[in-house]
Amino acid sequence: DGKSNNYIFILLIGISIMGLLISIYNLIRAFGEFFKGYEYSSIPYAQQLYDWNIELEKYYENIGNSSDDAIKHFDKYITENLIKHTDHNMYVNDKKFAYIFKSKKNLVFSIIFTLLSVVPFLFSKYTTVKENPQTTKIYLVKMPNKFYLELNKINNSIKSNKNDCKKSKTDTTTTTTR
Repeated sequence: DGKSNNYIFILLIGISIMGLLISIYNLIRAFGEFFKGYEYSSIPYAQQLYDWNIELEKYYENIGNSSDDAIKHFDKYITENLIKHTDHNMYVNDKKFAYIFKSKKNLVFSIIFTLLSVVPFLFSKYTTVKENPQTTKIYLVKMPNKFYLELNKINNSIKSNKNDCKKSKTDTTTTTTR
């Protein structure tokens, strides 16, 4: 009946709102980690690396080693740091993308439950419950057109004919006395 439709509507909207709140929570986690932020790591700027490479070559020349040793040392440093910082940043991005995925998933569920809530809402809105004197419930769908009016007239005439038939019944049994 109408009350159960309202309860179903409220339940579906409640689930939808909960999904939306979880989605917002995951978005906040994805983009800001609640004002804490995500810490990315990086290698030094190119100019700093260039200057350090020049200093490294000078150092290796001063201790009597070749500039090839300085280049190997520099390449090793760059490679190790690129690997370390790239791995860290990929971990941070994977974590953020996981929160974004959860947010999207909950948003889709929220939209689905919102759309599902339309069914009991429309059913409740376009269905009325009327009671006749015998407390029998009759469900009439509101259809604002001529078909509905004609259907209602036919329904009322059938009811009145049934009532007339009940009233006009007479006792047809006869008894004889001797």
